[in-house]
Amino acid sequence: MLISVFTMTTGNFPLFVTVIGAAGFFVIPTTASGMAFAAEVTFPVETSLVNGTISMVAHGLAAIVGMIMTEYVQKSQVGTLWIFVMFATCGGLTTVFMTEDLRRQAYEAKKKEIQASTLLDDETRLNQMN
Repeated sequence: MLISVFTMTTGNFPLFVTVIGAAGFFVIPTTASGMAFAAEVTFPVETSLVNGTISMVAHGLAAIVGMIMTEYVQKSQVGTLWIFVMFATCGGLTTVFMTEDLRRQAYEAKKKEIQASTLLDDETRLNQMN
């Protein structure tokens, strides 16, 4: 992201497009990981609801910030880099306070454990009948 800010100031459009394309190539896979982690953290809630809500909030926030930054950059480009750094810092700080609570995986493991114990109990009862 920071490299794209520096390539914008050079005025070299092909270089800027290449940098943005490379950033997109590496950022897209992290989106799927983030959605999967959100589904884990909010387990009892349906995955599609979580993904839809996160996408809705992200697109809405991107539109609002995009409009504000467009107005700001058209008036003055001073401090634009620091605003990008501030947004990245705010996004990074949220990960510090997030706890890794993999509820869905714990639920699936417990479910398998219960199924295994139920099968063992059924086999024991069948053996006792014979």
